[in-house]
Amino acid sequence: MGTRIKAMYEEGVLKPLEKLKLGEGEEVEIILRPHRSDLEEKVRELDEYLLTNTPKPFVSELERGYKWFTEEYSLRKLGL
Repeated sequence: MGTRIKAMYEEGVLKPLEKLKLGEGEEVEIILRPHRSDLEEKVRELDEYLLTNTPKPFVSELERGYKWFTEEYSLRKLGL
């Protein structure tokens, strides 16, 4: 099982931002992934916007004519 931590790269050294629970001489594998706090903030803003501005389903009056099936015909075809 692994541990996930954040680190900062300064002056050629990768510095953990929190205390590590490692024994002296213990080997670890490091996978680098840049942390984009601005991207996370944008995702949070979008999530908040969508929660308050949920798109409404498209609803309109049935158009009667050659291009559209009538409501009665559609329900009958669906077996309802």
